[in-house]
Amino acid sequence: MSSNSQRPGPPRSAPSVARSQAGPRPGAIPLLARAALLGAVWWVLTDGAPGSWLVGAPTVAAATWAAHRLGTGAGARLSPVGLLRFIPLFLSQSLRGGVDVALRTLGRRLRVEPGMGPYDISLAEPGARVLMANCVSLMPGTLAAGLEGRRLTFHALSMDSDNLGGLRQLEGAVARLLPQGSQGRP
Repeated sequence: MSSNSQRPGPPRSAPSVARSQAGPRPGAIPLLARAALLGAVWWVLTDGAPGSWLVGAPTVAAATWAAHRLGTGAGARLSPVGLLRFIPLFLSQSLRGGVDVALRTLGRRLRVEPGMGPYDISLAEPGARVLMANCVSLMPGTLAAGLEGRRLTFHALSMDSDNLGGLRQLEGAVARLLPQGSQGRP
């Protein structure tokens, strides 16, 4: 037997043939479902106006691509009780934040002493930390200025307010909302 002879076995097929027989590529169905969902949201937001798809098609494609690149959020499970507790906090802090900023900036005397501050987040999951950073703007007179790892940099209109207490309250709410995204503070 020569060294060039092949061993007996099943015939080899081209990868494209094998893939077409096996069905769609892994992940293709969720990607198409996400695109369909985002397209449906666009359709609802624009009342189904056909002309809106000139902007909508590239927007849906970009949002689908971004969501795919940023991850699926697999493993992120919302706590129903945490969600029920988070919604009132979200609504009350949104209202309180808007009123606070309006009173500080529109009054006769400008009551602001702006500054930046650090806050170390104890949430374990990166997605939970990003959610928290995005929600910081709900707190009266604050916004997230940066997030690197577990270090959140926030901006506040008044550094004499209890910003750290508000951040701890928000972090607790996010930890209850995404329970696996938290780990105890040292």
